[in-house]
Amino acid sequence: MAGLLALLASAAQAARIGPWEVCRGAGPAVSGCRPLQGVMDPQGRELWLRAPVGPRGPEDAAPPLHLAGAMSTEAWFNGVRVGANGQPGPTPGRERPGRYQADIPLPAALWRPDGNALVLRMSALHVGLR
Repeated sequence: MAGLLALLASAAQAARIGPWEVCRGAGPAVSGCRPLQGVMDPQGRELWLRAPVGPRGPEDAAPPLHLAGAMSTEAWFNGVRVGANGQPGPTPGRERPGRYQADIPLPAALWRPDGNALVLRMSALHVGLR
């Protein structure tokens, strides 16, 4: 099952995210990014993704990152590690499975008027069914 990712907003409106890129590297300093083709599917591998995030409205509360799917995920927002759901890894022995649904707060102090970026490290090496 591919992970579904969305930024949830206050009652007003959601921050826009995307387009997603698949990258190499580690942490917020990923490199060699190329456009994501097809679905976002971390099953059987470690996957690094990057996407621009549109600005939130001046009156909106900072939305959390909502994660849903059978995967482990670690997130950086504007270069700062903001949290994890489980611990992604390159092998089953290094991965710690996460919960099926999780919210990672995106602190209001990290938001910029423009040029926000989200980097995700994902893996799903303990999932039995596709």
